[in-house]
Amino acid sequence: MITKKNFKKKILNRKLLIGAWFQILKSDAVEIVSKNNFDWVCFDFEHGIYTLNDLPDLLRATKLNKKFSFVRTLSKDSSEIRKIFDLGADGIIVPKIETADEVKNIYQNIFYPPKGSRGIGYCRANMYGKFFSEYIKKSQNNLFIIMIESLSGVKNLEDILKQKLVDGIFVGPYDLSASLNDVGNFKSKKFNDCLNRILFLSKKYNVSCGLHILKNNSKSIYKEKLRGFNFNAYLTDSIIISDYKI
Repeated sequence: MITKKNFKKKILNRKLLIGAWFQILKSDAVEIVSKNNFDWVCFDFEHGIYTLNDLPDLLRATKLNKKFSFVRTLSKDSSEIRKIFDLGADGIIVPKIETADEVKNIYQNIFYPPKGSRGIGYCRANMYGKFFSEYIKKSQNNLFIIMIESLSGVKNLEDILKQKLVDGIFVGPYDLSASLNDVGNFKSKKFNDCLNRILFLSKKYNVSCGLHILKNNSKSIYKEKLRGFNFNAYLTDSIIISDYKI
């Protein structure tokens, strides 16, 4: 099994990493779906039905298949972020990042001292003390992905990346297009200028860049990789269910 440290190296080296995106399915179904050729999974707390009470079972299902786990957080709230890591997630994807100060604050809540200020204690992630020292060491490789989904985020992205605190960028296309007053128009010049800036800066600062591929065509994964998007989510659990045809 690849370690968290090596997984983080793959992200920083911009290797192709494909994720399964969950919004509705419970742990038994997550276990089945995540057996497929995914490198990571994400549980969507922003638009999905999940709560923190659901997370332990979801993470157990993920670990059975030796996949890396992310949570797309509901917000930038420090208590939510700390709890997600205490419950055992490998990383977070945080929505609507717009400033360097937001990133600094979130980073503090991801890591234990001296890197951050996250509180140390017995929790599910260290099996309530059984693997306390081991987890302290592994947690220094927790993963931090930011979502850029507004014009303000795009404008401030270089200042954000200069801090060298994030492992990757994930584009939120609908919210980004909404901030340009052109919801869902992914062919507009303004929208694609934003994408090009995001890709340029991700390469300049050597962080991964990804987006969500919602079209049920695996060729799209490799097409987007050629454009520079390497950390990509493929479909959602609801699309997998609803796109079934006899």
